Amino acid sequence: MVGLAFLDFAKPSFAEGVAELYGQGARHLLVVPVFLSGGGHVAQDIPALVQAERARYSDASFDVAGAIGEEREVAAGMMDAVARLAKR
Repeated sequence: MVGLAFLDFAKPSFAEGVAELYGQGARHLLVVPVFLSGGGHVAQDIPALVQAERARYSDASFDVAGAIGEEREVAAGMMDAVARLAKR
């Protein structure tokens, strides 16, 4: 299962996203921050949100990955897209 949640200005919220996955039977959740790099949201906001959900769903486990933009494949894909756009 894969879900999507947002920190601000869009739905579902993080708590709503977790509730939906939990309701579908997920008991191990990997949180992958969709940010280009680690920063305040990745270092502070997301861990606080995860901690609240750990308290709410004590029978579920949560792992938090680093920002997806720091993954080699994502960075390479972005560079490819920039090169393609530069040719326009």
